[in-house]
Amino acid sequence: MKKIALLLTFSAMLIYGQAQIISAIVNENNHDTKVAQVKLYTSPFRDAWPGLTFSDPEVNTSTWIGRSQITANDTMVLLTNSASQVILWKNGELIDISGEEYAAGRSLFVHQGDIYVLWNKMYPYPYTGQVWKNGEMYYEFKNPGRGVVVSSMHVTDSNIYVAGHSVISNGQNGIFIATLWTNGVAQFLSDTLYSSYATSIAVSDSNVYIVGYGANFQGKDVAKLWINGVETNLTTGEQHAQAYSVCVDGEDVYVVGQENVGFIPKPVFWKN
Repeated sequence: MKKIALLLTFSAMLIYGQAQIISAIVNENNHDTKVAQVKLYTSPFRDAWPGLTFSDPEVNTSTWIGRSQITANDTMVLLTNSASQVILWKNGELIDISGEEYAAGRSLFVHQGDIYVLWNKMYPYPYTGQVWKNGEMYYEFKNPGRGVVVSSMHVTDSNIYVAGHSVISNGQNGIFIATLWTNGVAQFLSDTLYSSYATSIAVSDSNVYIVGYGANFQGKDVAKLWINGVETNLTTGEQHAQAYSVCVDGEDVYVVGQENVGFIPKPVFWKN
């Protein structure tokens, strides 16, 4: 059988202490039978690991987004399939789905045995952000104007932090503003002159780290890091650049993104 593996996402998981594991969510398409399966690999060396299969092999579950989290006993995978349904598996078993909701899964977080899922409800417009806890809607937040688009979430004992962007009015046009929601309360992270986006969030010792990007007056994207709402540019703005993921280990802050070299995007890794 001919198979083509399409890599959707890599994510580094911190698993008790300093041990880390790289998990790849892969959508494997069997073109002979037109069936797709979703597999989670706990090693980039796929031939040495059989992988954990998610989904009914008789149902097409091709995906365009994926998130995974591995705890001491359980493996959770969050996906959005081509029909815009949010699907969550635990140890290979389907435990949650958006059903009739037209939604896009954005983030997954497991805290003290509770499973939190973040998604955008995409109908009716404007979009709203929703947090689901253990399969039930926990709360919804929105911008009263043109809606919100959420991207990443972090849960602590006392707070739920969500990063994304709000769509606001700027004259006759709409503009995107990087936004942090703490328990549903919005805080803009950048000014409203140019569009900006928040893509990833991490929380450590009560400090909130968010990465993303925003346009400058020349119309080029600048990779950004916000620490407790204070904005720092990671790039100069001479070339297009974006920051996509942030991880904090002690006093070290790691950011992964990309920056154009000419017209070619290249991966970039920032430490502190």
